[in-house]
Amino acid sequence: MNKMLLLLAGCLLANSSLAVCQGTASSGDFVGAWKLNTDKSSHSGIERESIQIDSQGDQYKFVYDRLGENGTELNWWFVTDMKGECVPHTLVNGKPMSSNSCITRSSPRKFVDDTKFLHEDYEVSSDSRQLIVHTQLKLQDPGKPLPVVKSVFDRVANE
Repeated sequence: MNKMLLLLAGCLLANSSLAVCQGTASSGDFVGAWKLNTDKSSHSGIERESIQIDSQGDQYKFVYDRLGENGTELNWWFVTDMKGECVPHTLVNGKPMSSNSCITRSSPRKFVDDTKFLHEDYEVSSDSRQLIVHTQLKLQDPGKPLPVVKSVFDRVANE
């Protein structure tokens, strides 16, 4: 009888641990809508930016809406499994772009986009209210490192 109870307890523990691991692996604290907080961000020439990240099974769709201080508006999207493979960007009107993203997820709160031209570290704050992005351009003059740009995005409440 005691062996039966221990076996049953072990099965319950294993199943609940598996459920927790699966939940963590299939979702991320970064999923949702984010809006650039220019007051908390480094000056980067961006007047307005939003990021929408949606879970689509084992993949994630990113949609960016950006307005530069010079009036240039850029809206694009891509879908990634966040395992490091580079995926192309597509304008929201369906036209392909020459840029891509190479995203690797390191935890439910962190991921990196490491392309030929830039390296971006994304991290959701511990209270899940902000997404902080540190961007380092890779193209630079030897001996003149470019500064890291910090962008702070506030989570947009569900409507």
